[in-house]
Amino acid sequence: FFFFFLMIRRPPRSTHCISSAASDVYKRQVCDGHVYIGTKDRTNEAQEWTNDIVFSKGELGMGDRHCVVKYVVENKSHYIKDTGEGTGTFIKIENFIILQNEYIISFGSSHTFIMLTPKNELHLKFLDGPNAEQLHSFKPHQAPVRIGRMHDCHIQIPSKELSKYQCVIYCRGKDLSLIHICRCRRLLTCRSRWSP
Repeated sequence: FFFFFLMIRRPPRSTHCISSAASDVYKRQVCDGHVYIGTKDRTNEAQEWTNDIVFSKGELGMGDRHCVVKYVVENKSHYIKDTGEGTGTFIKIENFIILQNEYIISFGSSHTFIMLTPKNELHLKFLDGPNAEQLHSFKPHQAPVRIGRMHDCHIQIPSKELSKYQCVIYCRGKDLSLIHICRCRRLLTCRSRWSP
């Protein structure tokens, strides 16, 4: 299971149109508030660009049109959507994030699928890594849930890729939130299907 880091920078100007300063970066040259990222360069013989940012075809895990970043003028925010091609779009998190169904969280080389029930029960299914195929279930009153290498963690992952205490899942009202508590190790999250 391969994944990549996608570093998204703010466009040269905070606008929904591409500025002339970015014309060498954004290939499509279309002012629609979207930045498409992938490995496919041209759509047809007319030489129209498919993506704004093009990676080489040999880039492992990348899809033809891998993901899209959308700028919403009304709230001056950027949103990212995985298009379902490639191995997923992972983002490093350092602040609270509200967990949702079908998120995939990566702890080092372990990928974990998030399932939430209508009663706000949390199920974490490990897809690979040292805890592959394990399923951990928690009710809201059992939060906070500690994840890391230490023996007192609710989910212990025996991997030197993780910190002693990698992250914690809290219950705040009706939301389950995840916070990355160690700055020295990576924690990534991915939404398999999302729409703004």
